[in-house]
Amino acid sequence: MVALQLPVTQEVGLIAAAMVTVLGMWLCWEAPRSRMTLEERVKDGRISSEEARRRISRNQWFGPLVTVIGIALLAVALLN
Repeated sequence: MVALQLPVTQEVGLIAAAMVTVLGMWLCWEAPRSRMTLEERVKDGRISSEEARRRISRNQWFGPLVTVIGIALLAVALLN
């Protein structure tokens, strides 16, 4: 069996890109839980509703954005 050997820099790039992708997926997965937590904090009066809306809005696009960046990094690492 022939083993594929990649340069060390490409291996590091692949690992980093995979980690960014997994982080983005985790952020997407945790977004509903984060939203519920923020809603509870508003009910308890710990944060304002405006602050909660800002954080929820940021969470809605941040997870998918990080995932897309990770996938793009994976593509670049594989093509180099």
